[in-house]
Amino acid sequence: VLSGEAKLKVLANFDVFVHSSRWEGLPMACLEAASLGKPLLVSHGTNLAEYVERSGAGLVLDETSAAGVARALERVDRLYENNQLQQMGENSRLLVEKEFSWEENARCFVAAVRAAGNAV
Repeated sequence: VLSGEAKLKVLANFDVFVHSSRWEGLPMACLEAASLGKPLLVSHGTNLAEYVERSGAGLVLDETSAAGVARALERVDRLYENNQLQQMGENSRLLVEKEFSWEENARCFVAAVRAAGNAV
C-alpha cells in the first residue's frame, strides 16, 4: 500500500484515474488524483458522477461490469488520441478546488447549521 509522496508520484504518472466502485461514501483517492489534474473515470457508486459530468472532469461508467469498463476505456483512448484528456484533467483539478476545498466544506456546514437553527 502506497501513501504520502510515493502514492502521489504514482498518481502523477497516470493518464486517467479509474474508480469503478459499486458503493463509496466519498473516495479520497479520486479527489487526490483530481487534485493532481488527472481526468476521472468513475462509477455512479462513487457519489462523484454528477460532479464529474457537470464539470467535464472525466467520464462516468454506464455500468460497473468488465464490459462497461472496457467501453469507457475505449472512450478514454479516443480522448487521449484527440488530445482531449488534458482539458478534462484541468477541469478535474478545478472541480476539487471549487467543490471540495476546506473553505467550501466550511461554507456548506455553516449554511446547514444556520438552516437547522431557523427550522426550530
